[in-house]
Amino acid sequence: MIDTRFRFYYWGPFLTKFKLPKQTVKELLQHSKKNKDYGHTLAGIIKNQYEYDAEFFFNKVKVYIDSYISGASEHWDWNKHPKSFGISNAWINYMKAGEFNPPHVHSADLSCVAFLKIPKGLKKENKNFKGCSGGPGSLEFRYGEAAGFSFRTSENFLPEEGDFFIFPAKLQHYVCPFYSKGERVSMSANFELVYYSTIY
Repeated sequence: MIDTRFRFYYWGPFLTKFKLPKQTVKELLQHSKKNKDYGHTLAGIIKNQYEYDAEFFFNKVKVYIDSYISGASEHWDWNKHPKSFGISNAWINYMKAGEFNPPHVHSADLSCVAFLKIPKGLKKENKNFKGCSGGPGSLEFRYGEAAGFSFRTSENFLPEEGDFFIFPAKLQHYVCPFYSKGERVSMSANFELVYYSTIY
C-alpha cells in the first residue's frame, strides 16, 4: 500500500489573533488621553494619533505576549530562546472615514494592534463592497513574493471590537480606509525581546 501521509512544514511569520475581554477593552478606552500627539512618529494618514501609557497597556496584555512567545518558540532557532521582553512604546489611533495606514513595518521585535471601537456601519459597508482586495477598514498582513499554487503571502481581516493581533514587527501590514460614519479606535505597541542561548 502506498503511504500518502505527510508532514506540513510551516515557516512563515507567526501571526496570532486573541480576543480581549470586554472589561479590558473598556479600561483601555477609559485610560486613553488625547494630550500628546504621536503622529509625527507613525506611518498612518490619520489626524488623531496619541501616545499611550505604555506601562498600563503592558500590564493589560502581558499574558497574551507570553502566550505568543510560547507558541512561536517552536518556529524559532532552538539555540536562542527569548528570556524576557519589555514594551518600547504604545499609541492610540482615532481613525475616521477616508483615513488609512499605508504599507509599513515597525522598528522592534514584536508588534501588536488592539481594536477597541468599530463604526456600526462597517460590516454593511463591507457587505456591499465589490472589489477583490481587502474591504473597507480591513487589516492586511503581507510578506514574500506574489502567491502561487499551494502557498499564500497575505492574510486580511475585518477586525471586530476586542480583536488583538500580535505579529513580528518587520511583517508588512496596512489598514484600508472606510467611509462609514463614526470612529474606529485602535491601539498599537512595540516590544523588544531579551535572549539567552541554550548552548553553554
